[in-house]
Amino acid sequence: MVARTKGPVRTTRAPKGAPGHPAKITLDLRKYGGRWVATRHGRVVVVGNSYREVAAQVSALGLQEEVILTLVPATGEFLT
Repeated sequence: MVARTKGPVRTTRAPKGAPGHPAKITLDLRKYGGRWVATRHGRVVVVGNSYREVAAQVSALGLQEEVILTLVPATGEFLT
């Protein structure tokens, strides 16, 4: 299953003791701003310009059960 998120991207923390998950993930707006990203275990595995493009690449890799798809905002204005 691929989670589809259109909201703001923020630094998040994984549950304590979650195997293979880093404590937090931060996405660089200069690198990923305005693009869709698929993350797995706190790392970006696919980047694209549309949800469909990224979802297709994720399916081709067989990772559809293991990733989170997120639209990264073009600016960091939402950050506090």
